[in-house]
Amino acid sequence: VSWRVCRWLDAYAGAAALCNIAALDFDVGARASSETQCRLGFAGEVGLMAHLTDSLGLYAEVGYEWIDGFDVSTGGVRADADFSSLVVSAGVCFRF
Repeated sequence: VSWRVCRWLDAYAGAAALCNIAALDFDVGARASSETQCRLGFAGEVGLMAHLTDSLGLYAEVGYEWIDGFDVSTGGVRADADFSSLVVSAGVCFRF
């Protein structure tokens, strides 16, 4: 979703469904465990895009990615893995 704030500035928000392919290797002494899974998640973001010229702009955005965590255990030791994160981005945009 995008909103033209003024002639040179856009505000936007978005959402996405995610499939995070996670590889987790877990070693405890003589025991080891290894898993690769597709963890489902969701993302949301908001940002601003400043149009400097017709083909050049700058953007800044912040978002959050929630990704389902999972447990792994071996040799009587258990660990929780959580891949959720706050994402802050800024950059240059070229339109052609």
